This record gives sequence, C-alpha cells and structure tokens, in this order.
Amino acid sequence: MSMLDRVHAASWVITLLWCSSLRLLAQPPPNARIGYVYPAGGQRGTTLEVIVGGQSLRGTRATWISGSGIQAEVVDYTRPLTPNEARDLREELAKLVEKRKTKGPSALSPAEQQRIEQIRRELSTRLIRRPSSQAIAEVVTLRISIEPDATPGRRELRLRTPFGLTNPLPFFVDSFPHIVRPPIRLLPAVEELIERNQRGLAYPLPRQDEPLEIQLPAVLDGQMLPGAVHSYRFQARRGQNLVAIVQARELVPYIADVVPGWFQAAIQIRNREGITIAAADHFRFQPDPVLHCLIPADGTYTLEIRDSLYRGRQDFVYRVVIGELPYVTWYFPMGGQVGRPTRVRLTGWNLPVQTLFARPTGEGLWPLKLPNSEIPYQQLAFAADRLPEWIETREEPNKLTRVRPPVILNGRIDQPGDWDTFEFRGEAGQWIVADVIARRLGSPLDSVIKLLDPSGRLLAMADDGDVDPSGLLTHYADAYLQVRLPVRGIYKLLIGDVQGRGGLEYTYRLRLAPPQPDFDLRVCPASVNLRAGYSIPVQVHAIRKDGFDGPIRLRLTNAPAGLTLEGGLIPTGQQTVRVTLTAAPHLAPQLLTLELEGEASINGATIKREALAAESFTQAFAYQHLVPAGAWLLEILEGRQRLPWRLASPSTIRLSPGGEATVRLQVTARRLPPQWSGIHVELSEPPDGISIREVRATGETVEVILAADKEKAKPGLRGNLILETFTRVTLPTANAPRRSRQVSLGYLPAVPFEIVPPT
Repeated sequence: MSMLDRVHAASWVITLLWCSSLRLLAQPPPNARIGYVYPAGGQRGTTLEVIVGGQSLRGTRATWISGSGIQAEVVDYTRPLTPNEARDLREELAKLVEKRKTKGPSALSPAEQQRIEQIRRELSTRLIRRPSSQAIAEVVTLRISIEPDATPGRRELRLRTPFGLTNPLPFFVDSFPHIVRPPIRLLPAVEELIERNQRGLAYPLPRQDEPLEIQLPAVLDGQMLPGAVHSYRFQARRGQNLVAIVQARELVPYIADVVPGWFQAAIQIRNREGITIAAADHFRFQPDPVLHCLIPADGTYTLEIRDSLYRGRQDFVYRVVIGELPYVTWYFPMGGQVGRPTRVRLTGWNLPVQTLFARPTGEGLWPLKLPNSEIPYQQLAFAADRLPEWIETREEPNKLTRVRPPVILNGRIDQPGDWDTFEFRGEAGQWIVADVIARRLGSPLDSVIKLLDPSGRLLAMADDGDVDPSGLLTHYADAYLQVRLPVRGIYKLLIGDVQGRGGLEYTYRLRLAPPQPDFDLRVCPASVNLRAGYSIPVQVHAIRKDGFDGPIRLRLTNAPAGLTLEGGLIPTGQQTVRVTLTAAPHLAPQLLTLELEGEASINGATIKREALAAESFTQAFAYQHLVPAGAWLLEILEGRQRLPWRLASPSTIRLSPGGEATVRLQVTARRLPPQWSGIHVELSEPPDGISIREVRATGETVEVILAADKEKAKPGLRGNLILETFTRVTLPTANAPRRSRQVSLGYLPAVPFEIVPPT
C-alpha cells in the first residue's frame, strides 16, 4: 500500500512520520496583541515604568518604538493565576503557616520562610490583576528612558515577543511633568458588588477618589475603574485661560466588547465651593473632550474626570494635558494650491499668532504647526491640491458666486441655516463631481449639497459620504455626489449644514470638477509575523475615488531576495483582496520595514500609490474600522521546518457555476510525528459559493477538488484562494484520557481564481 493511499472524504490523511518532534513544529505563530499602554507617555529627560496589557506576551524580549531618543527594556511579565493555581498556592501557604504556628518560627527553614513571602507576593500581584477581558489578561512591565532632547510628539510602541511583533499603540513624549496614578491592581470590593446587587443597580456606584495635588502645566495619567472619579486639585489665578485636553479614545481607538466602543471621558472643573464652572464630555464630533475655562477668581480648583457611564477596566487609560495651553479651535482656509503660499487665519485659546503661511510643495495633507510650540496634543492638517482655489472673503459671505470648474471652493457656513450658492456652466453629457472635505479636516460641518439644473429643479442631492481615511470617524458627514449633466446651461450648487447649524468654525473645502479617478491603499495588519519557509495572509484594501473601478496590481518595492508576494491583484470593481507573503527557508530572523505599491492604468496614465499600514479594529462587537499606522513591519521568525508539501499548480484557477477545478499539491516530506492523527486542508475565508468537494491522493501528488455553487458563484468574480492545513495532535495528560486538538500547520501561497461563464 502506498503511503498516501489512506484518504478520507473531504480530507486527506498522510500517515508518514516526520523526523522532527511536535515541539519543533513551525506552525503559524499565535496572534500576540496589546490592548493598552499605561502610562501612555512620559516627560523628556525621565525614566518611567510602563505596563502593557495584552495576550500571548509570554517571553517578550524587546520593544519597537518609532523615532529616536527613547530606550526601553523589559522588566517583568505576569499573567493572572488560574483558579487551580490560586487554590494550590493557598493550600501550600496554609500548611507552612500552620507549621510555623504549631512548631514555632524556628521550625521553618530559610527556604520555607522565603517561600511564604513568595506565595504572598504571587497572590497579591497575580491574583488581583485578573482583568475583565482575556485580551488584556497578560502584563509586560517596561522601563522606558526618554532622552532630554527627544522630539516631543506621538510615537508608536510595539512589543517583540517569541511570536513576533504586536500591533502598535501610541506613546507620547512630552515637555511637561507627569502625574501618574498607580496602575490598576484591585477589582471592585466584594462589598460594593453585593451592595449593587441588593439595590438592583446596573451601573457601578460613583466613587470619589482623594484629590491629588498638582501644579500647572502638567500631564495627568490614569486608569479608570468602574464607578471611579479621579480628582486633581490645583491653584489658579483670576483671568487665566486654562485648557484641558483629554486623550482617551486617541490612546485606544476602539474596544471591541464595550458600548460605546471606547472610553467616553467626561471632565469638569469645580471651584472651592464645589460648584462646576466648566464641563465637557466631547469636543464637537470628537469623543475626547477639550475643556476651556476662564478662571473667575484666585483660589483652589479641582479637575474631575470619569467615564460618562461610570465604566472602567484596565484599558480605560487616559491622559489629560492641562495648563495655559495654545489650542486652535478653527482655521481658514483649510487648504490651498501646491506651490503657492496661503495665508491661514487662526482662532483659539492662548495662541501666540493669529496667522500662519502654508507653503505646500506637493499634494496631500501637510502639518500646520504653531511657532515655538513643542506640544504634541493637536495636529492640524492643511490640504494641498493642484486645482485652482477660490477663497471666501469676509465681504462676500452667502452671495451667489460664479465659478469655473475645475476649482476647489473654500468657504464657511457663517450663520445657522445659511446656504452658500455657486453657479457654473455645464455641458450636456458632462460628468461633474462635488466632493466636500470638512469633517475629515476637523470641521464640525455636517454638510449637505444640492445641485439644481438650469430650470431650477433639483437634479441631485447628497448628505453623508462613505470615505474615512482616518478610520476614526463613526459619522461620515462629508457629502459627495457624481452626476452626469443632462443639458447645457447654468447650474447652481448649494452647500449647507444638514442640521441647520453654522458659525465661523463651520469651514469646508468643496472640490467642483470633472471626475479625477484615483485610489488609495491600506494593508493590514500593521505588524506581520512570518516564519522562514512559510506563507501568511495579509489583507489589502482599496479606497476607490471618483468612479475608478479598474484592476490594481500590487508589488513589494523593497523586499529582500527570498520574500515574495502572491496574488498581487485587486480585481476590477473590488474593494479588498487577501494576498500572501512567503519567506524562503534560507531567510534569517530579522525585522523589516516593508513597502507595498499599487499600480493602475487610469485614463491612459500609469498611477502608483503606496499602501499605508493599518490596523483593523472592531467597534462595539460589530463595526470594523481601518486605523492607519506609522509603518508596515515584518518580523521573519526562525523557520525550524518547512511545510511537507508545495503548490504544484500555482496558476489561475478557473471555475464555472456548478463546475469543478483542481489545485495540486506536491508532497515533499518523508516523516510526520506519530502522535498526529492526520492532516487535512481547508479554504481560509473563501468567497461565498466556493468550497472543497474532495481531496484525492495520487502517488506523490494530492489533488484538492474545488467546487463552485451553481447559484452563489457569479461569473466575473475574481480573487485569491488560500489553503490552510491542519492536523489533530494528541495531548499527553497525567490522570485523564488522552485528548486531541486541531492545530494549524500553516498556509499555502495564494492561488488566483476566476468564476467564468459556463461553456
């Protein structure tokens, strides 16, 4: 009998023996992730202890922090005790204490005395740190040193574990001193939980902490427990313009298992009599509040911060930057033409200047920075484009304005209920795009646009769009429409606020032009971990613009020899594709910064765009958001073995509805561990309507028979199929029946597919 003759339905079994043991199996690494960093920043010239909560963090050996001027070392790792571990420790401690009690202290050896202290330490640190979510159950402690000349601002922190890099989270370098509360170690007292249950309360009882004395300016760092209210007491003078900026949602953008899906902070300032003189629980459409307070009299004041719903747990982390801080509340215009200086007017609190000049040298978003400011809490973006610009002046608000597309209109909805009206000439059959950019640049405008034909009838109307490059907006309030004009004549375009609001801060940029087909790319995850000799899937997303629906070819631009990308094509009309990265067996362990480029042919020109790394976050159990990260990193891990097979037919697979196609695998291994019960193959996240019908073995070749459902598989569908292989491993147990579990052995490189019409 051939060694591949033992085949079972819908799976294939190889009873070969592999020379390596299961312990050396190079299966896909676990998904090491971090859920919070506390404190999420530090002052220049200081050394601080930082805790990072997450999962699969055992053995963390180093960190990766973007930028220069920061060094970090791993100090400790802890995880919660399991119930059995806690029981065993208590029993051991009870025996030692009883021995000391009955026979006297001299009856204990020095080792036993040390063991008592060790057990007490274990119970006091590991038992009470049990989190409300396993995603943040493990804790790594870091010692971070920030050099005195480190550039203030936002950095990215990732841990380097035996399983590779974690996802990034922000860490800030500040110029101000920090007030750091002790990290959370204790859960709410049992008495409080009993009282809540007896009173039928569905929410925690508010609990006011003793105020901490602080001096301004300062950065306040805290973690919020359920029901907690953190207080800070300070001295202030009459006439001071205090600004308190909260960073909470910014530190952990989305928390998958809470509603709303982030730490929704609420902040207030009270006077000596306890009267609230300023309060905020948001800033416009942003969940993180910004509080401005004009101090009415000399005296003592208290700042309080809490979750608006009195929720809390370890990843409810916050920073409050407070002092007489400069803060821009609005600026105008929010963009300008490439190569031409633009005068930008500023309004806000404690501003050193009222005007800046922007001089963009290329398209895109450019930072606007206040002079002599080293405060990283506010990032203003100036949008640069190559189209002509029109800028509203104070002398001409709300008047009918004749414009000539293509043009970018910079205006404001100055008063509640106002509409700005623009008039332009259009030709029959001409396509025109009206694209509002306001909320994406921080404006509170909830835009609505109307297009009237030459007779004055409503031709088209648009409210919310569907583009969010930041991944942080939950209300896509920038209106967009693309219309084909029916006749030649004068058209009117009106823009207003759909909620009837207005003010000087309700600024906008409105692109009125023929379509400019284009695309942007996102690739996730931002940290990819891959063993040498193996493949790993990554997801690439296309943000298509102005009707562009053509194919986008993908390639790595800086990959070392031996690292390849498979399935590098986003098909026509599709928004996303899963591709694979494959590392050759000879590649040494290393950390790489990768660059992924997309290329498309648009109107006869070749357009290239670099993909931005992003993390996919789940909001409130359901919604997915792509939040850009700073760098796309790949850690190549040691590949102790190779997969015992390879693709023998990597070309495009063509399937018709109701038909079949074959993927062939060439077996290359000679031995498998005896504790394996078999190997089977599955499709990883297949498109609807494509499945594995059968797996056959013929000599040294394994054939995976794919089937396309007659109803669900639609002609024209294209993409990649990724095969993942599994085995069942028998686990040794001391006093119980032998158990087995399914283990992934790895992925095969992506195989392109296409659904074709039946012949």
